[in-house]
Amino acid sequence: MSDHSATYFELLIKEPIDKPYKRKVWSYKNGDYVKLNNLITEFNWNAFFGNTSDIDEACELFTEKFMSFARECIPTKMITVRKNDKPWFNSQLRHEIRIRDRLWKKAKSGSQYYKDEYKHQRNKVNNMKKHARETFFLEFNGVVDHLSSENSKGFWKLAKLLTKNSGNSCSIPPLLNNDTLTIESNDEIKASILNDYFTGISNLDDSGIVVPTIDPKTNKTLSNIEISTTDVCDILKNLKLGKASAKDGQQPNIIFILADDYGYNDIGYHGSEIKTPNLDKLATGGVRLENYYVQPICTPTRSQLLSGRYQIHTGLQHSIIWPQQPNGLPLNSPTIADKMREAGYSTHAVGKWHLGFYKKEYLPNNRGFDTYLGYLTGSEDYYTHYRCDGKLCGMDLRENLNPANYSGIYSTHLFSERAINIIRNKPSSKPMFMYLAFQAVHAPLQVPDRYINPYLHIKDKNRRTYAAMVSAMDEAVGNITSALKQSGLWDNTILVFSTDNGGQILEGGNNFPLRGWKGSLWEGGMRGVGFVYSNLLKNKGSTAHGLIHVTDWFPTLVSLAGGDLNGTQPLDGNDQWSVISGGSSKGKRDVILHNIDPLTGLHGKRLYNDTFDTRVRAALRQGPWKIITGNPGNSSWIPPPSIGLKSRMNSTDKSDKNVWLFNIEKDPTEHNDLSDVMPNLVRKLLDLLVQFNKTAVPCRYPKYDPMADPKYHGGYWGPWM
Repeated sequence: MSDHSATYFELLIKEPIDKPYKRKVWSYKNGDYVKLNNLITEFNWNAFFGNTSDIDEACELFTEKFMSFARECIPTKMITVRKNDKPWFNSQLRHEIRIRDRLWKKAKSGSQYYKDEYKHQRNKVNNMKKHARETFFLEFNGVVDHLSSENSKGFWKLAKLLTKNSGNSCSIPPLLNNDTLTIESNDEIKASILNDYFTGISNLDDSGIVVPTIDPKTNKTLSNIEISTTDVCDILKNLKLGKASAKDGQQPNIIFILADDYGYNDIGYHGSEIKTPNLDKLATGGVRLENYYVQPICTPTRSQLLSGRYQIHTGLQHSIIWPQQPNGLPLNSPTIADKMREAGYSTHAVGKWHLGFYKKEYLPNNRGFDTYLGYLTGSEDYYTHYRCDGKLCGMDLRENLNPANYSGIYSTHLFSERAINIIRNKPSSKPMFMYLAFQAVHAPLQVPDRYINPYLHIKDKNRRTYAAMVSAMDEAVGNITSALKQSGLWDNTILVFSTDNGGQILEGGNNFPLRGWKGSLWEGGMRGVGFVYSNLLKNKGSTAHGLIHVTDWFPTLVSLAGGDLNGTQPLDGNDQWSVISGGSSKGKRDVILHNIDPLTGLHGKRLYNDTFDTRVRAALRQGPWKIITGNPGNSSWIPPPSIGLKSRMNSTDKSDKNVWLFNIEKDPTEHNDLSDVMPNLVRKLLDLLVQFNKTAVPCRYPKYDPMADPKYHGGYWGPWM
């Protein structure tokens, strides 16, 4: 081996990465390219990782162990991957440079929005160039790597895409990572290869890894080693890393169910008079999220769910997207569906969209979803699927890109039946991601008569009809779970249920004992009903108290799918699976920016001149503390009509008051305003709002366009530009 140990290998990927199962990696040796063949080994992940239950801790542990192992076992001569020679990286870099140049031309017009976007894109290009010259260990803990056609974030995901369970060990097909930043997956594999194959190895420096030229087991030179990904599969079954352990090495199916205007006091396990046996069973058998926040209204919650980004970073800070507005969730960052599709999932959207449709590019099928059945605006008739916005009226139902007609079918039934059809026809070759956004229980208050009979004792008509609509939705969820069980998918499915905002009191919803309702910055407008059910959960039957926000679903679910976050704009969400499944009392989030809305009218007098303007409508949570500024919306505590209590206003609030401070952990119903007795904390939180506001993009809230009129588009709401 000594005759060959000084040989310097430089690996170059010579083929595009669009052939992940046939990728060829070549080594450069003495001026000749030599095809590498047949090197697969086994590696005991349990022994390497230990029994840690925290991802970040595992990351640090692996770094420490691997570096120690490598220094003892790997030769001084290194393999260096010249990432800037990779065809994939070069094409990506050219693409990002083109985007940068286009943004620069627009920025020269003086638009602050395009100036900010140009600055972000310029930094992205510079970072790509920088990392193209760096090697593995310089960015070990934070890098994102691509593994085959499906992607994964960080080394701790390697097993999810590359290993196949085999008792206590995993069969690992080695491959060279094709990411722009790192060769970490290859190095992890080489650690296992070297452990089994090579001897007489001494040390390592920061430039890469040496592969000895002689296999001591065969006494043959290693000039022919195949590096392929023919056995790509996911498993972390034997690793206690807080990740879901998929059944039989499969990626889990993920179903996200979003209810519309569903109140905090409208689900059975919160003590509601409304019966929700199916939702209760799932929630109590899974993990209830009791420190979970959404946004006060429709579009903002949906935009943050699908993008993983705060409203201030997408320009959707104010109100909703109205049918006549040429507006939409920006196209400059992939949606959660895009990332699921990249991870090998079939992707399906059913129900309400409400994220813009003035151009075809904004329709669900062009935002990452393979199939779509639903409506594009914010509300419509449950039976006719007809919508009026002012004097403009038209049908609003789409099947994929085309207008559809399912007149007469109650939307809760229509959407649940479509979901069941997707489940029953799911191909076995692909995992499934389904986003099911019910119209229920948003106004108008409509429901088949048979659901009203159990609630005839409720005297308030709106509350009675609303309760019946909840029961119809609960039944639909039960039918969907039955279909998953009958199709053999239930044991490998993660089901998430969430509301999009607090209940609308004027339309039968209720959030008691929380303060406020839909549209307000009080807890009743934003503290959401939410839970996760899956047989893959570790702590089934528990309650998660860690702070969780709707933006967190993007990185959490993409991570569970074995995907990565490459190509996204900076995310505001965090991977919270350790809080949800692992039972961690402290999550990865300490701060939630509820919103900063620059277009809602200023309220009251400015409290300080050297920090955030308290006249502006905004709210923020840090730890137990919540600050509200400006006009927060209706501040009532509204009990359900049936219990006979009177609604209550806070009589001590002055009409021009514009700052409130609460300790939400001790006072979740927001009765005790502490802003007058803790001015230093108020200023601290106002300063934090200033920092967030510096990152905000201009608010997008365009004027109505008369060309949106359905009469110009076959009687349907749809793209008009």
